[in-house]
Amino acid sequence: MGINLDYQIILDEAPDAILIVNNKLKIIEANKKASELSGYSKAELLTKSLSKLFPKEELENKPFNINEIESNEIILLERQISTKNGKCIPIEMKSKKLPDGNYYSSFRDISSRIKARDDIQESLNKVKSSEFKYRNLFNNIPLGIFTVHNNGYIESINQSMVKILGSPSAKKSIKFNLFELSTLKGTELLKDLNTCFKTGESFCKIYNYTSVWGKSTYVKGQIFPAEKDNFENALVIIEDYTIQKEKELQLRILSEGVNNSPASVVVTNAKGEISFVNKQFIKSTGYTLDEVRGRTSAILKSDFHTDKFYSELWDTINSGNYWTGEFLNKKKNGTLFWESIMISSLKNEKGEISNFMAIKEDITEKKAVEEKLKLAKEKAEEADLLKSSFLANMSHEIRTPLNAIMGFSSLISDYDIKSNESAKYLDIIQTNGKQLLNIIDDVLFVSKLHVNQIKIYASVFIIDHLLKELQINFTKELELFEEKEIELKIEVSEKVEIEKIETDKSKLNQILTKLIRNAIKFTSKGKISFGYELNDNNEIIFFTKDDGIGISEEKQKIIFQKFRQVDDSDTRQFGGNGLGLSIVKGLIDLLKGKLWVESEEGKGANFYFTIPLEIIKKKKKKKKTSKRKLKWKKKTILIVDDVIESILLIKEILKPSGIKIITASNGIEAIEKFNSNSKINLVLMDIQLPQLNGLETATKIKAKKDIPIIAQSAYLQQEYEKQCKAIGCNEFIQKPINADELMLMLENYI
Repeated sequence: MGINLDYQIILDEAPDAILIVNNKLKIIEANKKASELSGYSKAELLTKSLSKLFPKEELENKPFNINEIESNEIILLERQISTKNGKCIPIEMKSKKLPDGNYYSSFRDISSRIKARDDIQESLNKVKSSEFKYRNLFNNIPLGIFTVHNNGYIESINQSMVKILGSPSAKKSIKFNLFELSTLKGTELLKDLNTCFKTGESFCKIYNYTSVWGKSTYVKGQIFPAEKDNFENALVIIEDYTIQKEKELQLRILSEGVNNSPASVVVTNAKGEISFVNKQFIKSTGYTLDEVRGRTSAILKSDFHTDKFYSELWDTINSGNYWTGEFLNKKKNGTLFWESIMISSLKNEKGEISNFMAIKEDITEKKAVEEKLKLAKEKAEEADLLKSSFLANMSHEIRTPLNAIMGFSSLISDYDIKSNESAKYLDIIQTNGKQLLNIIDDVLFVSKLHVNQIKIYASVFIIDHLLKELQINFTKELELFEEKEIELKIEVSEKVEIEKIETDKSKLNQILTKLIRNAIKFTSKGKISFGYELNDNNEIIFFTKDDGIGISEEKQKIIFQKFRQVDDSDTRQFGGNGLGLSIVKGLIDLLKGKLWVESEEGKGANFYFTIPLEIIKKKKKKKKTSKRKLKWKKKTILIVDDVIESILLIKEILKPSGIKIITASNGIEAIEKFNSNSKINLVLMDIQLPQLNGLETATKIKAKKDIPIIAQSAYLQQEYEKQCKAIGCNEFIQKPINADELMLMLENYI
């Protein structure tokens, strides 16, 4: 934004009157000398057309030749201007086209020159009677003058001309023939001099001339016949134009620099009314110069800044000081944009503020990058705090169940505990063990989600069985929370006749488990329901609904982020590691589903989600299952597992059913016992076995007889369920085995 601020100062300090007009000849800028010469104030001049400053007869004799100006010629004319008080003043008028398409005209009062020229002409006409008077005037006039014969020799030359040439004396100046000087050959000055000798035509132009003494200069030359009807001699009047040319060059450089600057430039009068804008302003705002001329910068006002802001700005610049700052402005099309602005005042020779100049840079993109960096920094700091909080919270969450497990284990082993109390303590240990396992699973799962290592394994299953399993498991968990009065219900409309679906059962189970556990955590009394419904597009929408504390609108925006919780203060009432809902969101995103929440603070929370799935089978009405059918005394099951404790656990689970149990500790033994016992109704097969693994063993058994096989493993379900189904296994159950889940599976096949 380092634009030279001397632009307006040079205009006002120029010795000539300067007007800038547009292509309709309307005055759009005027300097101080123009006001002094014409008698009109600057404001009055800016309301006029250039033609209004000249008498009608003057324009008829010397019309404005726009075509010559358009060809980038500098046009010099002598004419008369009519002042405000009606006086006509002879002027020299120079016109040129500016880079921005407007026209530049400078005027100079040449009354004294005209008078001097008339006096010279009169003196020449009366040379015989007033030789002394002529010589005195000729030598002392401040203009350079010489007369030259059509043979090329100078006949007379004054001292001012000698000085302009850089010559030692007049005597040495007249010894040269102008037509033979190498410095003049081919120049426009010599060409015009020859034309004057031949036709008597007069010329008034700017010439670049180098004298025989090596002085290079710009001169304003007037060439005309020395006598009215005789072209034998020419009178040449010269004015040194070098300094003025330098000022014009400086003015042009400034003008082009300002107009082509990458920064927007605006010049106003002391009232803040716009008189000039450059190309960048037009490009940035969409306004043309004609649209903003005479108006204030309020045309860009966005109403973002206060009245006090503008008041302080005007106080600063009216005191003559620079003002720098940022504006939120509005373009012609209504777009808002930020600008960095410097405003300075321009003063006249009296020290009074005459104009203001604003230099502006569009910083909208830069500001957006400052904002992004700030937001990134805030997010990084927030993430750091969240991770620190998470680590501290994880320590608490892990130690809490460990404390219960170790404490109650110690009570059972070290003290004489009654059987009913022992059973209660074991339930507590089991529950806390599950809680600890869930924490570990959550951390591992989040890590896998982060590196995209979670795969999708679709399977066909009975949707209501999954819901029933969840209800049984969580009902048992709720029995341990004596302070909670919660009714856990499955809600499925009778109109929804769906039995089997195909999707990733493990991930659907994880999602519902997390949502139900979340509902239990934040509900102390009331109802928690979960289930599914169909929308108008026949999509299954799963849900959980609770009567808990609810979620504020602000917290709803962050609860699905990692490490975030409804209450993340040091004094929070509810536990948890802050990963549950983020895992839910990650799983649903992985399945390309949609998750949303509806809640009000203090009025419970309803979570809904959809996932792509296929409806495989519609429901059929069934008779209620009799409890007698669970008595399987005539049934036989083969349990294949190399871990004695696992076999003992399953035996205890199945003991009430009366089913006959055959066991095998490896794959080869399992095949042998299956081949020797034709009454086996179902095989419960562990995957990891010695000698022959469970998958190979199941394949060989299925090849001999199509018997129901339920695979079991401590490995993650999604990694092995698909392999088990591929070789013909009917179901897959994950260790640690849930008794109710196992019984429901067996019921489907025995």
